[in-house]
Amino acid sequence: MMHVYDDLLQALSDIDRIILLQVQDERLAQEAIQSCSKQLGHSWTTWDLGSTRAANDPLDSLHQQIDKNETDWILSFDLADHISDPVFARQLIQLIAVPDGPVLIIAVDAPRPAPALQPYIRFVKLPVPSIEDTIQRVIKGLKNTGWKETSTDKELPIRLARLVRMMHGLSLVRLDRTVQRLAKHDPKLGDEAHELVQQARREQLHDLEFLEMVENPPAEEQIGGLEVLQGWLHRRRRATQLGVLKRTVPPPRGMLLVGVPGCGKSLAAQVSASVFQVPLLRLEFGRLRGGTEGPERRLLRCLAEAEKASPCVLWLDEIDHALGTIETHRENQGLVGTLTSWLQEHQTEVFVAATANRVDMLPPELVRKGRFDEIFFVDLPNRTERADILRVHMHAVEEDADAIDIEKLIDSTTQYTGAELEAIVREAKIEATLSSSPLTTELLVDVVSQTVPLVRTHEKEIRKMREWATYRARSASTDKGVLAYFDSPDG
Repeated sequence: MMHVYDDLLQALSDIDRIILLQVQDERLAQEAIQSCSKQLGHSWTTWDLGSTRAANDPLDSLHQQIDKNETDWILSFDLADHISDPVFARQLIQLIAVPDGPVLIIAVDAPRPAPALQPYIRFVKLPVPSIEDTIQRVIKGLKNTGWKETSTDKELPIRLARLVRMMHGLSLVRLDRTVQRLAKHDPKLGDEAHELVQQARREQLHDLEFLEMVENPPAEEQIGGLEVLQGWLHRRRRATQLGVLKRTVPPPRGMLLVGVPGCGKSLAAQVSASVFQVPLLRLEFGRLRGGTEGPERRLLRCLAEAEKASPCVLWLDEIDHALGTIETHRENQGLVGTLTSWLQEHQTEVFVAATANRVDMLPPELVRKGRFDEIFFVDLPNRTERADILRVHMHAVEEDADAIDIEKLIDSTTQYTGAELEAIVREAKIEATLSSSPLTTELLVDVVSQTVPLVRTHEKEIRKMREWATYRARSASTDKGVLAYFDSPDG
């Protein structure tokens, strides 16, 4: 990983006395400093607030460490919360004014120095380990335990590759401990190893209660229709694979799915992880608020965690409700600014799958070109899609779709959402079970007649969505013009 430390090496070789090192992983920071010290021939040590005296007066304790003049660099993980204090910042400036003193490296999760301190610092963002780095570390860690690859087990490399992909993004301490557990409890890297890795991922996300890993995301077969969206995802996956080989194709940024509620936006967002064959993380925007930590800092922590877990899909569900209306947009400006900046600038393989029902509630800067690779409009399912959706849900309740008159059912469900079709099948199944009778076309049509579709009660809102999408979004189901397609009674 030496080449990824180039920015840090340059900063440590320059005249700067304070370096803000943006990093989430303490072990990663220590290994980076150790690597640079070997290359540059400098000594270093760590300083923290472990003692009562240091905690009560951190500057005095740090001053004594500097006066010892025993090392070239001092790495601290405990000053991040102090450097935003203007008084502390002024005192720190005076402290580093001593000639020929050591370089102070302050590890931070997000840089927030006081204005007075900013001219005196050098900012360096430490890249997260790549998947190749994780592969090398895992294999080296396994071999260090005495683990040996069995030549007769032809499936072992495949299982190992899957586990490594799951372990990618773990903190280095947790990664090393997980590797040791694998070697001890399941050296064949089977089901128990899989559960050990899942447990490690759950533990890492435990402190971030607003970010969770979705285990076993739905398969692509569970989507009815949306063939344009599915084709786009597969092309993006192929382009990403070629880009990894040729280093010419940038990783996809993500997609925004807007449209009628209950038509598969959330399901499609989850399925994207199955298409890309990567982990799925869900960020709950509504839970970012509250507590002593600000929502912007919480969001930054979540985004940093997603970057560590890359390649992955980051699912942002119903961001229109989370980011609020125009009236509450002012209080959400910090969140919006943080998210849009990250969407524009991040270079990691984090594919963002965001969904929204009310596009009029979204801040304009969030839907501007360049934030997402594509904006898709998901509308009421057409005939073909309704047939696909009904077959999916008939299979889910262990019924044979070929045993019913699917065409008659399609005719009776014009302008019904996918969620409504699912509810109809489930309700009919319950009625059939209670009456000890088979699930018939007549029973399904009867349930349809008792169901009031969303379009009848929210026609104006749906029309407004379609008008917005005419020149701003691509249909997830057809390449025809949005309004021209949706004006027809049944696509």
